[in-house]
Amino acid sequence: MFKSINFLILLLLILGLVSWNGCAGGKKTVKSTETAQEGESSSDYDEIERLLGISREDEKKGEKSEKKNDDLITLLEVDEGKKKAEGEPGQATVEDKRLLKLQKQVEELKKELKKKDMQIADLKAQLMLKEEQLAKKQSASSTAQPSFYPTTSQGMQPVAASEYKRTYQRGLELFHQKRYDEAIQVFEQLLATDLNHPLADNAQYWIGECYYAMGKYQKAIMAFEKVFTFRNSNKNDYAQFKIGQCYYMLGNKQRARQEFQQLVDNYPDSELIGRAKDYLARM
Repeated sequence: MFKSINFLILLLLILGLVSWNGCAGGKKTVKSTETAQEGESSSDYDEIERLLGISREDEKKGEKSEKKNDDLITLLEVDEGKKKAEGEPGQATVEDKRLLKLQKQVEELKKELKKKDMQIADLKAQLMLKEEQLAKKQSASSTAQPSFYPTTSQGMQPVAASEYKRTYQRGLELFHQKRYDEAIQVFEQLLATDLNHPLADNAQYWIGECYYAMGKYQKAIMAFEKVFTFRNSNKNDYAQFKIGQCYYMLGNKQRARQEFQQLVDNYPDSELIGRAKDYLARM
């Protein structure tokens, strides 16, 4: 009895071991089956790709090529955007033409303005000359003549040549003493006495020098222009030079250039040619 029991226990142990090995072998079989299926699936994909003539490396190359194409398209779009921002060539040309036209119009207006300024200056000089002549007539009719001019009931008599010259020298002395107002009065008195005297044009010239020394350039211009009214004056080239200086001091360089050029053209033998050319070189 005891032996039969031991035999049964041993049999049960053997059966248990056999069943456990069977389970373990089943698990391994399942795993190997799954691995085999995965291998077969992978090999099937490889076979399909081989038949189609493609590979995974080709796919990678294709992705790189598509990326390059995308980059090229982006660059083209940026370049087109820049061209649009810069504008079309035709529009730029039109704007440039309009700008040049406006610049020309501005230059023409500047030239016209300079001409008008010169005309205004001339008109002012003429007006001042008329006012001066009117003032002289009024003062001559309302005031007595200087004591060194002999007068009669018929009016003022011309003075002798020697007296005229002495009075002229007196005016020059006053000028060099910078007593310009007194010098002007003496020279004007000489002109009122005799406009045909050989020193009359000189007296008129020194009136202009007095105004120039006082900085009254417009009056100086009028005085110097009167020098040209005397016949055979030996002061024309000097008067022409001083007119140029007056305009130069007034800041009218264009008119000054014209006056100095007139001296060079009309008085080629003048001793003032060199000084006139110096002024022309500055402008």
